[in-house]
Amino acid sequence: MMTNEYLTKNETAALLRISKVTLQRIVNSGKLRKIKIVGKVLFARVDVDAFIDASATGGAGGAE
Repeated sequence: MMTNEYLTKNETAALLRISKVTLQRIVNSGKLRKIKIVGKVLFARVDVDAFIDASATGGAGGAE
């Protein structure tokens, strides 16, 4: 059984070693999907990992 791990904005920004402002820019550009649950913004770990993989290969345009 697969369980989903979700990260907060702070955790996601720390994992990517970027500011929350840069994280918001990435979300606004459509390169990373956010999930809103009862007013809380979360990021699925699998989406963050996919963004990292795509950035490493040049597919997501990379982080700023």
